[in-house]
Amino acid sequence: MNIIERIKLIRPLLNAKRSANLDVRHAGDILSGIDSEGSRLRTRWLPGTGTLQWSLPTDSPFISPKSLGTYTKNDIIAKAQLSDERIRDKREAERAREDFVGQGAYGTIYSDEPGLVRKEMTSPEVLEELNAQAIAAELGLAPRVVAYESAVHGDPKVKGIVMQDLNAPGSVGTPLYKPLVEPGNPTGFVEDLTNPWNSTKDKLFALKHYKQMGQLALKGVNLRDRHTGNIFKHEMTGRPMQIDFGITSKVSGEDQVQALIEATQGGFAALGQYDVAEIINDTAYDYLSGGQVKEAWDFTKEAFASLQKVKNSVAFTTNQI
Repeated sequence: MNIIERIKLIRPLLNAKRSANLDVRHAGDILSGIDSEGSRLRTRWLPGTGTLQWSLPTDSPFISPKSLGTYTKNDIIAKAQLSDERIRDKREAERAREDFVGQGAYGTIYSDEPGLVRKEMTSPEVLEELNAQAIAAELGLAPRVVAYESAVHGDPKVKGIVMQDLNAPGSVGTPLYKPLVEPGNPTGFVEDLTNPWNSTKDKLFALKHYKQMGQLALKGVNLRDRHTGNIFKHEMTGRPMQIDFGITSKVSGEDQVQALIEATQGGFAALGQYDVAEIINDTAYDYLSGGQVKEAWDFTKEAFASLQKVKNSVAFTTNQI
């Protein structure tokens, strides 16, 4: 029995109304329990182990009077109270550095070793971002994480994530990945690519994107802020590469179901199956409204599994789900 047939049987049995408010929780939970306390200056990601290996350079000239990586309430308040002028001056100084690569809302990218870049941040939630990106990188959805620096240039307020440089030349001498939207051009949300008037090419890209969001949801990761400026694209395959994990949360239970619903609904919308997307959304939320979290999860997982089987939106028909 396929998804549509199941929906026809299930929906008459559901009496609960769809939840009116989507309780979306953003960053705040550390995704893999890495402790930010202690004087650990650099760490290496161990692929396939799910762990980070910490190491303290013996020749480090810097000793902090307080634990590296810790942030006090006053630190955060002081940062928030910086004037617009000081923030502008700071950004201009960052861009003036010779190793400057790019700048976002939550960090600045600089060149590191060949083939690598370093994202420098002052956010107290750097480890959450690092862990989320490491999980995505293992799935092949994000730049590879190489190292974490808890005191860049000896400053415990500046954290660094060293990662794969997507702009590095490939075997053919040109970068394998390019930004979906070139810097300086206006960006939008990926969901806008699923609109009826968008090209098949845009919709197929959105389909690949939402499949990746579903894979992350299955891992308990909810990646937010998915605008087109936060995505690169493989030049040959068109495969999305997700960057900027600054707004991410670890999810379970009802929150995890919601993350998977969003990915599944977005994927079917990218296929032009707007009615199916709406039915899946309504049915899953009917389950959640009735407190049937397990049923909502099982139903949405089955719907997402059907979405993953779709390779070509042009040949897609309702019979295939």
